[in-house]
Amino acid sequence: MSTIADRLLDVPLRTAKAALRKGEGPLRKLNRDAGDVLDLARGNARLEPKQMADDMGISHSLVLRGLKSLDHLSFHRLWELPDAFWAELLIAIAKKRNVADVTTTITVRGVA
Repeated sequence: MSTIADRLLDVPLRTAKAALRKGEGPLRKLNRDAGDVLDLARGNARLEPKQMADDMGISHSLVLRGLKSLDHLSFHRLWELPDAFWAELLIAIAKKRNVADVTTTITVRGVA
């Protein structure tokens, strides 16, 4: 049996979930933007969704849903992706958030 307080606390959450399912509101836009940035970084790093799934230890379908902003991808799982992905993710975030001017410099290590 729920109390009045429980029912009052459930209302905003229920409303937020309904809006998210309908594709409305700022939370949906944030989720869509995050999926777009992740997918851009994935593509620029030449990383296939299947390889992402294998590296992250999750299903291919969950990766695809995450990249389409239909589900979340855990930061802890993303951490398992190669450095190329992370380099591209930093660039994509900086451009999307307009927090830095991004230039590309190539430095070859180990070449005399």
